[in-house]
Amino acid sequence: MDKPWREGIQDIGGDCTRSFAASPVTTHGATITVDARPKGCGYRFAVQREAGTVAHYTLEVEKGTLDAGEMQISVIAYDGQRKLDRDQRRFQAPADLSGLRLPLDVPASARLIELSFGGHQGARFSIEGVRLVPHASSAYMGVSGIALYEEAMQVIADNAYYARELPADFREHWRPAANATPGEARSAIKRVLKALGDGHSFLMDPARQANEPRIARASFVAPQSEVLEPGIGYLVIPGTRAGNDALRVRYRDAVLDALRAGSAQGVRGWVVDLRDNGGGTMWPMLAGLEPLLRGQTPGYFQRPDGSRDAWPNNTTAASAGAPDLGKVPVAVLTSGRTGSSGEAMVVAFRGRPNTRSFGAPTFGVATANAGHRLADGTMLQLTGALFVDRNGSGDGKPLVPDETVRELGVGDRTRQSAIEWLRQQR
Repeated sequence: MDKPWREGIQDIGGDCTRSFAASPVTTHGATITVDARPKGCGYRFAVQREAGTVAHYTLEVEKGTLDAGEMQISVIAYDGQRKLDRDQRRFQAPADLSGLRLPLDVPASARLIELSFGGHQGARFSIEGVRLVPHASSAYMGVSGIALYEEAMQVIADNAYYARELPADFREHWRPAANATPGEARSAIKRVLKALGDGHSFLMDPARQANEPRIARASFVAPQSEVLEPGIGYLVIPGTRAGNDALRVRYRDAVLDALRAGSAQGVRGWVVDLRDNGGGTMWPMLAGLEPLLRGQTPGYFQRPDGSRDAWPNNTTAASAGAPDLGKVPVAVLTSGRTGSSGEAMVVAFRGRPNTRSFGAPTFGVATANAGHRLADGTMLQLTGALFVDRNGSGDGKPLVPDETVRELGVGDRTRQSAIEWLRQQR
């Protein structure tokens, strides 16, 4: 079916158990339940409007939970078949959806607003009091779209590593209309970020920024460990957004505890698995791995002018109880899913004595992002530096392991190659 359809409810996805009661444009709102088994499914709900004026809406969820799987909720403005702007949130179970707010400034040309509630295969969620609420003014602090764009262009010019690669007229080239909404301005800003070519810079609107602590809590995965065989330990270092001090400490301590326990059990060589580490914040990762990097400068941030800032790597009160493992053999596992801060950890082990990497080249965003908050609360995460290893090597591109291992779908050949190398180091 062509999108968008006329109005009202539309099923999306395959056969599943689901229900949609009442309407998001009524006082009490709609109640939606989805059990996305055996296939992903959900609903869309469309509302038509008269074009000609900018409008302001918020999609509100009074209460709800995501009990299993992954889902996304979005509110989108269309002009015919053309998507003008949207706000979207993705969630991973378990997640509390109560009090969720998705604001959207609807451009004057928009003729239809579409709400979408989709569950990936295996998702189960229930939400109540789902309403599309109109407002007299924007939720974005009254900042005009064009002012937001101008501010962002200056921040990009001053801070982006690859700003010099943009065309001389980049401000004019991507400038939105004078009456652009903040949402239209953000779309223009995203086009400039894409033109930077670093593959890492991105934008977070105020609503997504406000939801970041909730998402960080819901998506937190602690590091895991085990002793694979006598003398060889195994650490899984996942990506983490670790949005507060408690999560950062929990992450760090899980790694330190594993290193202490493994050493007490006679582990003399470690496999550090970074294959599913897509990034996040690097500092709890580095703090947890400190005993394996003790007394070393594991890496640097390199600025556009060639200057470098060393990564701090200090033995702290938290890590002092762990033994000095700075010279024990370490095998580092990488894949195409290893990115951003995950790649920082790969860099940290490059040039380390008794260290070898195995697997596949990394994703290729071995660069440092820094956040820059704009006047309306929009956050620009801009790539401002490259990751450089202790020997001064680093260009932001994929990191190729010392030994490339091709997985054939039977067993874990990458890990096995690492184990065989560690056995030889005894």
